[in-house]
Amino acid sequence: MSAGAAATGRFVSTEDILVALSGRAATIIEALRIPWHSADRSRHLRCPYPNHDDRHPSWRWDAGKERAFCTCSPKGDDALGVLCKIKGIDFATAKLTAAEILGRCDLIRTATGSKTNGAASPQQRQHVIKTYYYLDEEGAVLFKVDRWGPRKTFSQHPPDGNGGWKRGEGAMKGVRLVPYRLPDLVAAMAKANGTPWRVYIFEGEKDVDEVVRCWGVTATTNPMGAGKWRPEFNRHFAGSDAVIVADNDDIGRAHVAAVAAELAPIASIVRAVELGGLDEHGDISDWIEAGGSQSDFETLVELIPAFELSGPAGAPIPPRAAQQVHDFPWPIMPDAAYHGLAGDVVRAILPHSEADPAAILIQVLASAGNAIGRGPYYQVEGDRHGPNIFAILVGETAKGRKGVSAGRVRQVMQGADQQWTKERVHSGLSSGEGVIWAVRDPIKEMQRQGKGASAEFVEITVDNGVADKRLYVLEAEFAGALAVMKREGSILSRIMRDAWDRGDLATMTKNNQARATGAHISIVGHITADELRRDLDRTSMANGYANRFLFVCVRRSNVLPFGGALDEETICELGGGIRKALEAARTVNRVEMTDRARGVWREVYPGLSEGEPGLLGAIIGRAEAQVIRLALLYALLSRFAVIDEDHLRAALALWRYCEHSARFIFTDALGDPVADTILRSLRQAGDDGLTRTQISTVFGRNLDAARLALALSTLERTGKATKTVRDTGGRPAEVWVSS
Repeated sequence: MSAGAAATGRFVSTEDILVALSGRAATIIEALRIPWHSADRSRHLRCPYPNHDDRHPSWRWDAGKERAFCTCSPKGDDALGVLCKIKGIDFATAKLTAAEILGRCDLIRTATGSKTNGAASPQQRQHVIKTYYYLDEEGAVLFKVDRWGPRKTFSQHPPDGNGGWKRGEGAMKGVRLVPYRLPDLVAAMAKANGTPWRVYIFEGEKDVDEVVRCWGVTATTNPMGAGKWRPEFNRHFAGSDAVIVADNDDIGRAHVAAVAAELAPIASIVRAVELGGLDEHGDISDWIEAGGSQSDFETLVELIPAFELSGPAGAPIPPRAAQQVHDFPWPIMPDAAYHGLAGDVVRAILPHSEADPAAILIQVLASAGNAIGRGPYYQVEGDRHGPNIFAILVGETAKGRKGVSAGRVRQVMQGADQQWTKERVHSGLSSGEGVIWAVRDPIKEMQRQGKGASAEFVEITVDNGVADKRLYVLEAEFAGALAVMKREGSILSRIMRDAWDRGDLATMTKNNQARATGAHISIVGHITADELRRDLDRTSMANGYANRFLFVCVRRSNVLPFGGALDEETICELGGGIRKALEAARTVNRVEMTDRARGVWREVYPGLSEGEPGLLGAIIGRAEAQVIRLALLYALLSRFAVIDEDHLRAALALWRYCEHSARFIFTDALGDPVADTILRSLRQAGDDGLTRTQISTVFGRNLDAARLALALSTLERTGKATKTVRDTGGRPAEVWVSS
């Protein structure tokens, strides 16, 4: 095979090799002697990547997507990525190797730009690289766009009526301009039949064709480039779910802002997306080449709130170039988190489920921890931390496959503790009183017995209560629970706090006698990112219930049109393993750390206990306690009565995923609705910034001056905005600019 690209001075262009690989990527897999066969596309193999101890086969090649998927690489690798990992080579060398495997040595060039066979390269002179055809609704050609290179330029040419093309100045005069791939838009709108239909809008035909080729979605752009959107294009996007993606430069961001403002009144929803991690002028094609997948992109889109034309008081605000910029990438679960029995369950289920491995893992731990009961605990000063945890799975409404993960875990838990699965798994968080009632103590009353002088009051049990204090709450619509907590008089958030802290629950109302002591409650909720950001605010953080939850980003991991095929024998084996762990754990009381674990804890504790400002800081503010509970769970599932180093490192790995999930979801959010609104407006204003008067206008001039000052102080203190004084020729103006 090839020597390193840098050493030989040879190279293959990315565009050439991707075209050559299209439909032939499996040839690379076969050349690497990976035992994949097209007749068995769902077959899972032991991972061929170095340094991945894949005890349960989890690697597969998806012939349809031409990508490899594994627990160690949930985003997937294309054929070039597989080459890089297995051969230990860089991307440039992988392209050379792939060309040789495919027998396409004609694609290999030298550093001078010539092909290796000595033929003259057309790249040495200006020539047409690609032609894009703009069609009307019926598919008739309106004009074509020629892309020239190596110096990138464009030219537009309508048909001349004689089989050729008009050229020269004025050739496009009177020609109807339309969005690129207009027939696709017409078809998508018709198929939607009045419901929102997704369309991606990019800056340039190359990006559109690349995304359509790779992902098979509906995509378009406008002719003539950035800044050339025309109002007559708008009608083709009526009722759409429009996602507008910016190139990574100021022109691209301004273009997206203008298009979003045009489409907001006519589309069902508009999202403006700016991709993080790209070089200047980078675009979606570069993002895909760097390893970005369709699922990554779609998840990012779902996490971005809708574009708005007006502020909260109806005051106009400038169009935003990007509603939210996710420079923080989608979290990646470290292998260390799949430790022991919980990891074995994930690896066994994953090939047969579309659920995210992170969703399976957290629900295995939560379910097992609740089934164990209240016995084992780790003492931290005056607080006891048991094996009960709260978690929220954050993903798209259906595509996150949150419910699928719950169903698979429940199958396994039936084999571990059938009574618990049948009687102690409940759904719904409608009220705090309802939670208490599910784990209530016996209710007793003093009743008068006898008559006259012989009458006496005797304590009578009027309700036997619930003997089993374990309660696993699976809330498939956690947004509803958040809404309940905001109602006046609701005690749900306080009850949830007490359930996580102590397990002793009671109301303060005179007429409600129900109370619970020693309750062992675990909660797993499902919610979308939009709902979560909308309903969690500073008030929610103030009473502290949110930092008792682990936030877990989830998305679909597999595409299984006919479902999985997890056999009963495997389910029974997994359930039996958990049953033995539960039985052993129920004999354990106080748990300590080994010396090795204490050494690790001593190193990581300062970082875990260090606070952060804003909403994110409030959400991850209980890091050390969460890690302790997770480490306890890993130890108990390993049938240990102590927390060892491996258990603690597994807990730290899972906590990092949860922390990164929170950062991905709540990037830059401060939790103060006034400060967050100001920050968005400052970002929209760019380097020009806003004066205090302009900021006040965002709120319809109805915001108290002291409240405005407090919000600006928060932004300045957290480094989100800076204040400058500018000379206006008269009285100096105080101007605020986003940092």
